[in-house]
Amino acid sequence: MTIVGLALLILRRLSNVRTRVVTSGADWLLLIALLVQVVLGFWVAFFYRWGSDWYLHTAVPWLISLVKLNPQIGYVTALPAVVKLHMLWGFLIIALFPFTRLVHLVTVPITYLWRPYQVVIWNRRARQA
Repeated sequence: MTIVGLALLILRRLSNVRTRVVTSGADWLLLIALLVQVVLGFWVAFFYRWGSDWYLHTAVPWLISLVKLNPQIGYVTALPAVVKLHMLWGFLIIALFPFTRLVHLVTVPITYLWRPYQVVIWNRRARQA
């Protein structure tokens, strides 16, 4: 479903002129990065069946060590290269996040959800050619 959703997002950005015009290079880069991240995640899930165990016993302690600003690389060094790439790609997506339109997910004020209903009326007249 995730790949289908990303494919639909990319197709919409390619086929709809209005969205294509406002799509920045960073937006395209993030969509491609998300697609690569999902493919890497599927790769790990299909070829390394111990995925849920490694996450609980390896990734969580490593992430906690990062939050404590005392990275323990011993947790990650024994993992396969594709798992390391998947983790690194996740950090790349987090780094790209503020430079794309996706940042609106966290910057939209919550009060916007409960504001009074507004009707927008355009008073612009069509230009005479």
